[in-house]
Amino acid sequence: MATVEERINALETFDLVDGQPNIEGPTFAVAFESMSTNGYGHVDNKAFETKWTEEIDKVRQLQEILQRGDAFIKLVYAYRSCLKAIPQVKAQDDPNKGTIYEKTFEVLEPEIKKLKDLMYFMRDTVKLFADHVKVLAAALNSGKKKPRPISEIYIHKLGQMLDFFTIMNALKNMKASPNNDFSFFKRTIGFLRKQMTNDEQATENHSLYLFLAPQNSITMNLKTELQQINGFDDVLALVVNQCARYFEENMCLVPQEKHSLLRAMSYGLYLMDGDNEKLNVFKSKKISLSPLPEVLQEIPDRASVR
Repeated sequence: MATVEERINALETFDLVDGQPNIEGPTFAVAFESMSTNGYGHVDNKAFETKWTEEIDKVRQLQEILQRGDAFIKLVYAYRSCLKAIPQVKAQDDPNKGTIYEKTFEVLEPEIKKLKDLMYFMRDTVKLFADHVKVLAAALNSGKKKPRPISEIYIHKLGQMLDFFTIMNALKNMKASPNNDFSFFKRTIGFLRKQMTNDEQATENHSLYLFLAPQNSITMNLKTELQQINGFDDVLALVVNQCARYFEENMCLVPQEKHSLLRAMSYGLYLMDGDNEKLNVFKSKKISLSPLPEVLQEIPDRASVR
């Protein structure tokens, strides 16, 4: 017994962190999972069977795409060319020519991979957005007298997608650095003959060229995808009309939200417009044009206004 008391007394001589009791009870493991605070987590929606369950999944999917897209916007906005930091071959008989091209390839390859990731992301995002529009267009044109209404949060999220496409398309048009780096990268692999025997890599490089070189390539691809969908203008009309209503009623807290509504409206109208009479947005009865001229005068002309 004395031995136990001596050991307990010995504990009093230990230096403990201030504020900590000398003896504590056993602690139990606590499982904690960080939850999204942006309002679109909705991980508990499966527990409640409602008519909005499937739609909430789609809203969450679009939110994840927008979060990834924001990272790519920052990538393109902050992209700077590597060419000024790379030594150039001054003569064809330069003894260091091979070494220079090899080191150039090592420097540029990671940057070109980022651009390829952007290309594939935009390709998948355009396809995903078109799929959402296709499903909604089919629901709106199902022939039912009272089709199930689409929630405002879903339409708002589609509007944010239009804003994302607007910004990304404008940024890609403004930035010459990616094109310059890719052009020099192609000359480098042409000299080294690396990857040239790989048909898949050659096709990938050609696809990247078609993505980077033309102006408005993102918008043109999106417009082509949408105009193949029967009733796509019905969905875009919902988005444009809701954005106009939000703007008129001043339903935005910060300038970023206001600019987002303006860009989404103008971009949606452009996507709705086509070459034939049926797709003439100025003759369409699906949107309310009366308030738009005054509203659209405030559209920021720079994609960097966010």
